[in-house]
Amino acid sequence: MNITAEKISKLENKVILQLEPADYSAKFEEALKDYRRKVSMPGFRKGMVPAGLVKKMYGKALLYEELNKLVQEQVDAFLKEQALEIFAQPVPEEGHDPFEGGLEEATAFTFRFDIGLKPEVAVNIPAKSFVKYAVEPDQNLLTNYTNDLRKRYFTNAYPETSEAGDNVFLRLKELDENGELKNGGVVTVSLVKLADIADSKLQAELTGIGKDYSTRNELSAIFGNDPEKIAAGIKKSVEELESVNTAFEITVSNIMRDGLADMNTDFFRQVFGNEEIDTEEAFNDRIKLELGRALQADAERLLRNDLMEALLDDENIELPDAFLKRWLKTATENPIDETTLETQYPEYAKQLRRDLIIDNILKANKLQIESEEIMNEARGLLYRQFSSYGIPIEEKDLNKYALDYLRKDDNYANLFYSVKFRKVEDHVRELVKVDEKSISYADFEKLTQKKSV
Repeated sequence: MNITAEKISKLENKVILQLEPADYSAKFEEALKDYRRKVSMPGFRKGMVPAGLVKKMYGKALLYEELNKLVQEQVDAFLKEQALEIFAQPVPEEGHDPFEGGLEEATAFTFRFDIGLKPEVAVNIPAKSFVKYAVEPDQNLLTNYTNDLRKRYFTNAYPETSEAGDNVFLRLKELDENGELKNGGVVTVSLVKLADIADSKLQAELTGIGKDYSTRNELSAIFGNDPEKIAAGIKKSVEELESVNTAFEITVSNIMRDGLADMNTDFFRQVFGNEEIDTEEAFNDRIKLELGRALQADAERLLRNDLMEALLDDENIELPDAFLKRWLKTATENPIDETTLETQYPEYAKQLRRDLIIDNILKANKLQIESEEIMNEARGLLYRQFSSYGIPIEEKDLNKYALDYLRKDDNYANLFYSVKFRKVEDHVRELVKVDEKSISYADFEKLTQKKSV
């Protein structure tokens, strides 16, 4: 057995492995014996098929399998021994067939692989100053935020009886030609503002009534004569309307009213729990403090986005492009055509450069990522998801869900990358120079929208 590396270019090598019969014959014979013990063939008891027959029928397939295993082991061991930092996996040399002379035992085989080498990366922390904005919430923001809270805590949001200006949830059931509920017909719920109901008589009929009130009418009485509005109202396409009858049973399943909670101590306590807030002035001061903290977090996020973009934006890092393109073609389940490859490769290469920089900083500064950090990331993600739906969750259940989450798909790898990125971000944040600059909320909002942060 002989294995060597041949330099092709600065970032590409070839690994050449030569195998003699003595290198694989023992493994091959053992594979034949093992397969003979397992194989079943008509006319023979299990394990008693003649060795020569097994070899004749399955020898080439077993030899191919054993050679591939041996090649994989030897190439991996060689790369590890040589301490070569490579991208992806070795790719068989294009145009070279190690079995060109036939897949026969007692034959010498030569395997040739292309490998792409990772470049040396010198990371320079940006020397320029970065800006962290000091954002003061303006009156418009304060008013809008307060009104959102008042809408959320409005106590009469779901009244028992409808009034003009309310919204109603209408349960719609399609009727057949005889006025009976159509078997297999359309059944849906549509949220409609009473003031937007097209027919004034139906609008008046549904005003001043309670939940579960039922009537019958044409869809056009609700949505007007526009086919697109009718289709959207019953969650169908315009084309599907041709097979839908126009008469429907209409039942008010719920009533929703827009309104604002009164600015009183009950409302203040609902928003801020047991905090002693007894006046509108104190409430406004507390809201301003909360918004200020949120804006400070937004400003920090914008700063970190700017500094990481400056750190990672390095087009001068050379990559083994030809190798990587070949690898991308072979690594995907579905073949990639040349046009798609050339279109997508620049973004792929950009991400590779960023990964090289991040890994370099981790290594140079001995920044370790512990498994508990990944677990905490999963717990935090799931806690936020449960909280967004108002679902309380106990610690033991959160741990179980987090473990299940990390076992699925690429979740562990994705969270590992998130933790890795943030660890580098935290490190760089401590090293760069930061100046503070005041900015109005309106201008800050335009800035964040422009940068899509």
